[in-house]
Amino acid sequence: ARQGANNAEAVDWQTYYDWRYRKLKGQFNENFSIEAIIGKDILDFGCGDGSLSIVLMDAGAKSVHGVDLDERGLEKFGERLKRYAGTRQPTFSHSSSGKKIDLPDHSFDCIVCFDVMEHVMDYTDIIFEWHRVLRPGGKVNIWWQPYWHPFGHHAHDWVPIPWAHVFLNDDEFREVCARIVD
Repeated sequence: ARQGANNAEAVDWQTYYDWRYRKLKGQFNENFSIEAIIGKDILDFGCGDGSLSIVLMDAGAKSVHGVDLDERGLEKFGERLKRYAGTRQPTFSHSSSGKKIDLPDHSFDCIVCFDVMEHVMDYTDIIFEWHRVLRPGGKVNIWWQPYWHPFGHHAHDWVPIPWAHVFLNDDEFREVCARIVD
């Protein structure tokens, strides 16, 4: 695989996971205080394959639970946990709806939401759900690039071309990404 100045080497999934771990840890440390999660019960909203959940657990969270609508991402989360060597593992569950969080009231001290809100259509419902599952005084840490940002396509490390996601249809964009990664 080829590697550019800002591109991850795509040899296998473990290489990708290692690269993603470093990127998420850097993004979290750049945008938030690690003290916000140390010793806390954390909800990783839109957890995908669990990359951020593992970063948060390794950083000192008391517990991390990820929720997501994407079953394929959660399958990868399960695969990732089989290789995870931490003493405490994050947990995860599938959400039944994009408008509700299937967890008890006042379950978490903090919600972390990375690269998710641009996919949430009913954000008002979700914000009320965040309030419901947070303990009093709980915090929400959000980071995302809106889809209509020049690099809102989430592939800016592979395709450093502004607006590529706007000028190419989805199939063309996936093909470009696949060719670059291969």
